[in-house]
Amino acid sequence: MALLITEECINCGACLPECPNEAIFETRSDAEAKGNHVGEGQGVGDSIYIITHDRCTECVGHF
Repeated sequence: MALLITEECINCGACLPECPNEAIFETRSDAEAKGNHVGEGQGVGDSIYIITHDRCTECVGHF
């Protein structure tokens, strides 16, 4: 399930250019600046990436 970044994430940023829908952001403020809704508790710190549910299609139709 792509809508969740797990604890295995090492914050390397490799997922950012791979996302076909540009649904992954580095910080909550980055996501909100582009008009995305960020769920409660998501992106509380700057050390975790955020997947916005509005844009994520779990890559359906892209790979």
